[in-house]
Amino acid sequence: MDLAAWTLDEERFLRVLGAMMAVCEGLQNSPLGNVLPREDLAGDVVLQELSALSQKTPRLRVEPVSYVPGRGNLIITYAGRTSATVAFVGAHLDVVPADPAEWERPPFALRVEDGRLYGRGVTDCLGHVALLTDLFAQLATSGAELEHTVVAVIIANEEASNITGVGIDRLVREGKLDHLRGGPLYWIDSADFGPTVGTGGMAAWRLTAEGKAAHSGFPQDGINAAELAREATRALQQWFYVTYPAHPLEPEYGFLTCSSLKPTRVRVDNDTVSKIPARAVVEGDIRLTPWYSAREASERASAFIAGLEVESLPRFGPSRYRVGEQAGKLRFELVGKPVEGIACDRASERPTPGSMGSPTPSPRRRGSDPPGPTSHSPRCGRGLG
Repeated sequence: MDLAAWTLDEERFLRVLGAMMAVCEGLQNSPLGNVLPREDLAGDVVLQELSALSQKTPRLRVEPVSYVPGRGNLIITYAGRTSATVAFVGAHLDVVPADPAEWERPPFALRVEDGRLYGRGVTDCLGHVALLTDLFAQLATSGAELEHTVVAVIIANEEASNITGVGIDRLVREGKLDHLRGGPLYWIDSADFGPTVGTGGMAAWRLTAEGKAAHSGFPQDGINAAELAREATRALQQWFYVTYPAHPLEPEYGFLTCSSLKPTRVRVDNDTVSKIPARAVVEGDIRLTPWYSAREASERASAFIAGLEVESLPRFGPSRYRVGEQAGKLRFELVGKPVEGIACDRASERPTPGSMGSPTPSPRRRGSDPPGPTSHSPRCGRGLG
């Protein structure tokens, strides 16, 4: 098999993708909405496609790795003549939830129209899974003898990476990716804008405001938690964008936006519109380009809220944040663990022409400024997807 001349087997690709799309409704991942996926539904499609080939071709091995029942990862290996590896990591078996009422076409079925594919997960990221499945099927069918060992790590729980112990974090912790450290590693989770050479970090957060309930006709007697949460969030955003401005390397690495902190969910505990709420919860996330540390930003955001003078926040009309001896309270906390970004060194040496894989850059330090080389990570970092 001449890898330079490899072309997609469209029939197999569409068969695999279509089978995964048929079970896609069970792959939706939204822990906050009490929707958890069963990634094995899609993983079984890949296993079915490759299991017979792996029995005929010893070079091909498919290893399911599961830490939570029904939520498995897959490690696919095509052995080369040496232990040197080229790895494709990050294609995932879960998808973002879809509301059929918001779609022009059914989201949980594959549609092919005018050469375009439609359906939830086609680009993020079941299409990538189908593509990798076809690559390994063709390698096995051809019996190609490669210098490098080719590895794909298809993961669970990518869409809720703040929930730990299911996917890539556990695989790394258990040493399942240790043998990939010496070779190029491509993070396969971009749509149609790759190849990419960096990814942002992320941290989910929750801000809780506690006030004092009162009748809405007498707002001066209460502490409006909804207003307090709003103004605290506004102050937090103002602080963030001064502290974490756009980084000069972002355009070079193709980042479409700078780092951001924003609310994405608001919940106010109240049973009637005629009552000043005593409690409000704002949830959101921090997204950081890889020259900033997600953990450090989270810790500094928490310290900012802890040091915020509640009574100094803007208020309107008769609203107030202290009534007698009682003052409003704010609490900032992380939801799950921060995930750091990483960027490749674009000035690193190019590979020898004709070798498998193209760029083999060394990574820049996760969450650091200025970036510098490390010795403990694969040569190429994660993609932007």
